[in-house]
Amino acid sequence: MSARQVAESLVKVSTETERKERVWLKGKKEDLPVYRIPISHLYFNIENGRYADKMLQLKAEHPGADIDPKENTWKRKIYDMLKGEYKGNLNIEGTERDKKAFERLKEDICNREQLKPGIVLADGGVIDGNRRLAVLMSLEDQRFKFFDGVILPSDISAEDRWQIEVGVQLGKDQQLDYSPINKLLKIRQGLQMYKDMPLTTGKTPESMVADALYGVSKEEVSASIELITLIDDYLEFFKHKGQYHLVADNNERFIETLNNLKAAEGKLQPHDMGKLKSFLFITIKEELMDNWEMRKIGNALGGITKARGRKSTPIKKAMDHLITHTTDPKMVRDAYTSEKQHKVVEKSRTICREFLDICAAEKLANQPLTLAKDAHTKLETLKESLKELKKPEDALSIVKELVSMKKLIKSCLSSIKLPKRKHKE
Repeated sequence: MSARQVAESLVKVSTETERKERVWLKGKKEDLPVYRIPISHLYFNIENGRYADKMLQLKAEHPGADIDPKENTWKRKIYDMLKGEYKGNLNIEGTERDKKAFERLKEDICNREQLKPGIVLADGGVIDGNRRLAVLMSLEDQRFKFFDGVILPSDISAEDRWQIEVGVQLGKDQQLDYSPINKLLKIRQGLQMYKDMPLTTGKTPESMVADALYGVSKEEVSASIELITLIDDYLEFFKHKGQYHLVADNNERFIETLNNLKAAEGKLQPHDMGKLKSFLFITIKEELMDNWEMRKIGNALGGITKARGRKSTPIKKAMDHLITHTTDPKMVRDAYTSEKQHKVVEKSRTICREFLDICAAEKLANQPLTLAKDAHTKLETLKESLKELKKPEDALSIVKELVSMKKLIKSCLSSIKLPKRKHKE
């Protein structure tokens, strides 16, 4: 059956309503009729939508499988995803967080029926309204066996389809329902598409993508590509190439990581840049720092050189300590494929704590009394913790630190000039 015949057959089994829905086709807006389409003729299409990361998860969990959303097996798995009942099998969070949104929409549709029309490809693939379709499939009442939607022409171009998807799904009023990682994937898809197309003079792939995204500049498009590239590096570093579902909740930490690496440009040698990058990747993976704490690394580097505005004061001592003690990137990768992972993580955790302590101490550089009291408090805490030392193998290292500290205390005492006492006559 040809594409035209498929489109015609979908229209034939559907009922045209009096409603219209505006879409962008071939460079101009068109008001297309809304049809009541039997849900039995539709299938979920999440390849490039707000659930693109979940389709990638399915592919990762079933390597080599031909995932056809029209087939009942895959249709059921995608249905469970949209309902918020998909668990996954990679020891990670499934789509449980979507359950509340699904239940709210279900209640709304039960009370008021489907208000917002969806958008459907000529072959029955839903490119906007997948969750609405899932709700309708979950209801047994015959009133809900139809999906209200526009049926796109069979000859729709890749550009038109992408623009419809971003217009519907990435407009400013819709972005809250679109995860950061899926937004990045959609932007990259559009950028690659325009790179492969002849463009009008004066237009660039970045400007074409920006024109399609309401309120987004070319600079933001470029920044998005930098961010998704960094995420790709992260996933490849831990041998999880393309598994974007693993980073769904870490967008802010990746933004801080990107800024930190930019701040390090021209200030660190290539090998040290690699160590910093792998350290930041461990920090994200193991949640060793929140995004505010990660920002302190960029501040300790003096901020991004080319950025406008006031620059932070570099904290060389903190950065030297971090870079010196950070594990070599190759050793980190090897550790994550062996039993040595725990040691690398604990070492990185210690480096994080020490880095933040040095930064905090530097802020108090002009407050020696406060620093002395802080050191006293920590020594008292250490004294108590030594009574229940759980790792005897640490004893020698602790003794070395205390001996070194003893010399440091003696040096501090010798550098203090006490006021001369006044003798009574």
